[in-house]
Amino acid sequence: MSDGLQEAVLAPLVLFDGVQELASCVENTEDDVLVCTNESGWMDDTTFTSFVKTVLIPIMPQEKNVIFLDGHFSHIYYLSFLETCAASDRDIKILVFPAGQTEKLQPLNKCVFGGVKYN
Repeated sequence: MSDGLQEAVLAPLVLFDGVQELASCVENTEDDVLVCTNESGWMDDTTFTSFVKTVLIPIMPQEKNVIFLDGHFSHIYYLSFLETCAASDRDIKILVFPAGQTEKLQPLNKCVFGGVKYN
């Protein structure tokens, strides 16, 4: 890409509740889908931090990175995530959308993922 900009496409992270990975759900995806499981099936601090540490940070450029979070109280207190970002060798800024405003302020959440999320 021109001007030293890098482009990366992240594989979607699919989170299941349970304790075993469902290999049959990701057969023939050629690592285009990341599968994770935990007891609740909801994103938690451990799962999110692991994703950021092993997938997101390694593809980030050294300078000027931004991670956007929804301001729900359960998201902004992911302490190990914050510590991981601070300890990395990347310049990472974390911006938090006001709680309950993600739909209005994050267009992909409404337009692209809306049909999947709300149906």
